[in-house]
Order: sequence, then C-alpha cells, then structure tokens
Amino acid sequence: MPQSSSESWTYVPTQRYRIFLLFCAAVFLAGGLALLGWCLFKGEASWGPWARPLLIFFGSICLLAAAYMGWGAFRVALTITPGRITVQGPFVERGMNRSEIAGFRALPAQSGVPPRAILVARDLDVKPLIVTFYQPDARLYAWFDGVEDLDAKDLRASQQAVMASHDLGDTPAERAERLKLLRRIAYACNLVGAAILVWAWLFPRPYVAAILACALAPPAAMAIMLWSKGQIVPVEAKQTEARPSVWGLIFAGWGLLLRAILDVDSLDWWPAILAGTVVGVAMSALFTVLTTPDARNKTIRYGLPFLLVPMAWGAVVEANTLLDHSPAQVFQATVLDKHETSGKAHTFDLTLSPWGPRSKAEDVSVDPGRYAGLSVGEKACVYMHPGAFKLRWITVERC
Repeated sequence: MPQSSSESWTYVPTQRYRIFLLFCAAVFLAGGLALLGWCLFKGEASWGPWARPLLIFFGSICLLAAAYMGWGAFRVALTITPGRITVQGPFVERGMNRSEIAGFRALPAQSGVPPRAILVARDLDVKPLIVTFYQPDARLYAWFDGVEDLDAKDLRASQQAVMASHDLGDTPAERAERLKLLRRIAYACNLVGAAILVWAWLFPRPYVAAILACALAPPAAMAIMLWSKGQIVPVEAKQTEARPSVWGLIFAGWGLLLRAILDVDSLDWWPAILAGTVVGVAMSALFTVLTTPDARNKTIRYGLPFLLVPMAWGAVVEANTLLDHSPAQVFQATVLDKHETSGKAHTFDLTLSPWGPRSKAEDVSVDPGRYAGLSVGEKACVYMHPGAFKLRWITVERC
C-alpha cells in the first residue's frame, strides 16, 4: 500500500517483487563468482588470448548487476505529489515536474516485473525518466490523467499515413482492403518463420535443407517488403505502428546462429565475428531502406544490427563449413576426460591433449555417437579443415 504524508504518496515494491529482485541478484552473484573463479583456478582458457579478459569483464558485470539488484530491493520507491513525480533508484534519486512532461511511453510487459513507463520531457536535453508502478492504485493512475500517451499518438499518425498512402490503393476502401491482405500475408510468413526456427533448433534433418531454409528466410522477408512497397515492416511495433511485420522470417535466421554454436568447432573466431558484423550491418541498412520512411522508428534504425549481426555470424560459420570441400589435416590427440552438460542444450564434450596448433588441453564438443565411441585414454583423430572462407574448423573422430 502507498505511504502518504500530507500531499505526498510513496509507492514501494511488493514483498513478492523484492524476493524476485533478490533472486536475480543471487543468480548474477553466482554467475559472476563462477566466471571469476574459473579464471582464477582453471588456468588459461583454451579458446584464445581474449577469453580470460572477456570472462573477467562479464564476471565483473554480473557482480555489479548483483549489487544493483540486491541493494535496489530495499531502496527503490516511487513518490508523487500533485505537481511532481520522483523515482528513488538503488543509488540515485531523480524526479520530473508535471509541467515538464511531454508524455509517456509504456514499456513492454515482463514476467514478474511491475508495469513500467518512460516519461519524456518537453526539453529534449532532459534525460527520460523510467517509472515503475509499485502497487499502483487509482490515485497513481489519476496522476497520469492528462499526460499524453505518445505511443497512442504515434499509432494514430501511422494509421493516418497508411490510409493516405497511394501505394495501397486510390480510395480509402481499397487501402483498407489492401492492408487486410498484407496483414494476412505477414501473419502466414511469421508462422512459416517460426516453424523454420523450430525445425532448425529441435530436429534439423535433412541438415542442409534446414540450414538453407534459415538462410533464405531473411532475404524472403526483404522480397516481401519490396513487393509491398515498404508497407510491410521488418520488426513488430504494435504500440506505435499500424503496418504488419515479417519478424518471423527474420528470426528464422537465428537458426543459423543456434546450429553454428551447437554443431561447429571453429578455430578462427574473430575473423568470423568481423565478417558477420559486416554482413549484419549491411543487411540492417538494406532492411531500413526497404521500409517506408515514416515507419523507420528507432528499433528499425538502431536495433536491427543487434538482431542481424549474430544471425549473420552463424551464416558465415555454417557457409564456411558446408562449402568446404578441401582435404583436412589430421592430428592425433589423447582423450583426457569426457563430460556431458545438461540444460537448454545438451552438449557432449571431450577434453583432448595438446595437438597441432593447440599447445594446451582443451574441450571439444562432439555428437552423442562420437562421445560414446571414444573412451578416456584412447587416441582421437582431430581433422582440421581449412574452411571455404579460410576460417579453420575441426571435427573429432575415432582413429
């Protein structure tokens, strides 16, 4: 319940949300300690010279997140007065006068997290304020009466632009009918994209066909956007955009990322990451160009690279592997240990003695058949393939 003092009301998290924050803090703490402990006691990583600094960096980030959430569980609060709203964060307090607010945008709902919104100031130099609705009541919602919903404003503008577009027809009736058709087509495409992603993730057989389907899905999305004259957009934005999207076909490309991580042991990580970055950024630019100008929101302009670069990295790794028909170099190594890892993905790892370019023992992931066929102390043959794009990758077989 809110705590009141004269004309001030303070809202604090529920006990359940505090427990949620403390649980998240414990997870980040355990993850950070595990990463830093691995660096301290495990020795040098076998993945390359950058592995240890990266693990230390991410371990430190996890510890900072744990401190932020753990301290915030007992510090965060929201206070309103008739003319001002104040957010108490874990370490910093910020507020905004009602007269300074241009409007608000609702943030996407998340499981276990109270409703949140971003308050946008009239002065563009003022940083937006994120507000969390802890135990909201009628008084808190009434405070926002008269504050403009910027998402609804953008959605109305998008609807008006769509219904005025001659790309959809000459009359309002023709445009409305055309928009319905585009929505049906986009819905079907998204179902197909989701099916492709599930296929590649759970049962990629035949393998080449599954990989090819994932690779062709994003270009198919581009072709559909081109056919629609930009009236179909690449990613979903239901709060602010009236046009349908083909997000399902784009996300189908993430099947390439999943299969590259699970199936390919690559030796040359950084060249592949660089190539994936170039391809992903180029695809992002092309998707943006294909989107009608008034629909190019921040997600499309700035968010697409974060979606497409990992997918492009997976495409580079898979193409480098599947198109490689050159003879491999063969090295022998001893199986020092073997272990399974369960979770969202079940992996089978062999610890191999130094071989070829590897001067230290390292773990290599193999399929269940090879895992069962190789015993500790047995010799294994490591096949180092040159790669179609000169990005080396390996497979492990019984000698």
